Order: sequence, then structure tokens, then C-alpha cells
Amino acid sequence: MICAKCGTNNLYVATECSACGASLAPTETTELVYAGFWKRFAALFIDGLLVGFASILLIVVLGLVLGMQSALMVGLFYLLMFGLSAYYFVSMEAGPNSATLGKRWLKLRVLDVDGNRLSTGRALGRWFAHGISNITFYIGYLIQPFTERKQALHDIISTTTVVDDDPEGSSTGLVIALIAGTILIFAVIGILAAVAIPAYSSYVGKAHVAQAYPQAMAATQVLDRYFIANGKLPDTAAEANLPTYDSEAATMHYDTQTGQMIVEFSQGQGALAGRHLNFTPTLLVDNTLEWKCSSKDIRPELLTAQCK
Repeated sequence: MICAKCGTNNLYVATECSACGASLAPTETTELVYAGFWKRFAALFIDGLLVGFASILLIVVLGLVLGMQSALMVGLFYLLMFGLSAYYFVSMEAGPNSATLGKRWLKLRVLDVDGNRLSTGRALGRWFAHGISNITFYIGYLIQPFTERKQALHDIISTTTVVDDDPEGSSTGLVIALIAGTILIFAVIGILAAVAIPAYSSYVGKAHVAQAYPQAMAATQVLDRYFIANGKLPDTAAEANLPTYDSEAATMHYDTQTGQMIVEFSQGQGALAGRHLNFTPTLLVDNTLEWKCSSKDIRPELLTAQCK
């Protein structure tokens, strides 16, 4: 009788291996039970939320520490989510438990078609194959209940299966998983909104300020020419034939009392609503004007470098 542990050939009547002492009693083989659609859905749902939640926390911390711009934060968020997802699924499905946290909760394991633990390479291939299930408008997931081993498309591509170690167990775990996942997704949405909405508002505000700046500078150049020709600033905007700037975001006018060009942002522009960008002239010793851009009511982070 050959020992399954060390391969030593023992006497037929032996009960223990003469080399390693392992039991030679025949072991019962357990037939694999393939996991159903809803259990797999619940596990993937939980895992996706965990990866997304971790990515959001990391991007918030990086944004606060590094002071990144919102556009860069969005790009880095997707990059982080991509990398964390790969590490999470590959390391756990190729690990000793053959399962992610979501699958472990519902007593599921990912194995190859022969019932063996996945290698890291196969787990990585399975993770990449998820992309094919996604780009098929999720049909790759929906075919799972109708295949022989209840394999989704990415399982078929990577020759893997998902087995259920507790097929007769209570559905309580599944219900709890779905409820917890629903709560978690609302928490993630809340955090994402708390981060994304102010970031987007700041991004739009900076864009409007940057758009208004060259328009106002063009008007100051017209005033410069008028001043050189007449030795004074005009009494009205029409006298200098000043260009107009009137958009949904802002309007521009000439203050005859101070000689300033003032950009006033429209209501409904978030952090810029009703606020002003001032272009103030200063007479230099060579009898020319120097214009300084500033604001008393716009937050510094929304201003262009020339106006700080």
C-alpha cells in the first residue's frame, strides 16, 4: 500500500506508513458542490465594496497630505482601485483559505477544476478574466447558473470553479451579507459625495476664475492705451470702448470711482456666487499703470497664481 503522504510502499495489511507514520486508512472523498449565483453575487458585492472603501480612504488621505487637485485625485482613485483589487483578489484566492473575505463569510472557496488550490499565476489570470465578464455587459456573470460546473465566463477562461463548503447551511449569512453590503455602499456613497462634491466645486470655481482673468486683463490693456493717450483713465467704459465680458458664470464692469476693472461672479456659482475679482491700477514713476489682480472675498485656493 502506497503512502499518500510520502510515497513509501508498505505492506498491504499495514495501518500506518513505516517511513512517516501517516495513517494508511482509506479516506473518504467529498464531492465538490459548486456555489450558486446569489451566494457568489453577495460575496463579490461585499468584496467590491471593501476594495472601493479602502481606495476612497487612501485617496482622501493622499489628497489631504499632498494637496492634490481634484482631476488628479480622480485619476489616482481609479489607479488605486485597480491595484488594490488585483492585490486583494489574487493574494486571497491564492492564499491558504482560497477565498476573499466575502467568500470566506459565505463559506465559498475558489479552486481549479480538479479541486486544487490556485497558484498565484492562475489567480492573477482569473482576476484579469473578470474584465472580459464585465465588457460582455455582465453576460459573463449571468451564464454562471447554466454551465455544468456553475462557472462564470472568467471561471471558464481561467479553468477555475467556486465551491460551496456549506450548501445546506442557513441563508442567514447571505441575508446579512446583502444587508451589510447595502449599508456599506451607502456609507461609501456618502464619503465619496463628501469628498467629490467639494472637490468638483473647487475645480469648477478655479476654472471660472482662470477663464475670467484673461478677459479682464484684455480690458486693462485697453485702459492702458487710453491712459497713455489722454493722461487719465476714462470717465465711462464707453469712452474707452472697453470690451464686454458677460457669461453665465460672470460679468465684468468698469468702476469709474476707483478705476478698477471688476469681475462679479453670478449667483449659483457655488463658492464664487456673488464674489468679486478686482483689477486695481497703480501709477508708476514712469507715468504708466500697473494692474494688480486680487480678491477680498474669494478663497485663495480658487484664485490663479497671478491674483494671490
